[in-house]
Amino acid sequence: RVEPVCSGAVALPLTGVCVGAYQVARGVGNSVEAVNASRAGMQWDSEKREWIFYFLEKEKEEVEMLERQLNEGKKGKTASGEDATSDMNEKKVKDREFYDLLG
Repeated sequence: RVEPVCSGAVALPLTGVCVGAYQVARGVGNSVEAVNASRAGMQWDSEKREWIFYFLEKEKEEVEMLERQLNEGKKGKTASGEDATSDMNEKKVKDREFYDLLG
């Protein structure tokens, strides 16, 4: 008769070795994918968690379009859902006293 403690002493380390081997294999596979994507000119998007092609000119055009909309008086929305102002650095604060002291 095999004691439950002995079988656990064998099963747990064996499970750990199997899980570790799986993680190493995943890491090798992901490294190959990362090298191939990097060679293709792609960048890792940590928010979407995927490889993407990043075009600086496209982003520049999007930023310029948003700036034009703000300067024309078309109010967009901020990330918090509030109306955007033409001054992109201006934030709503409870009390402006200390900001006014700073100038």
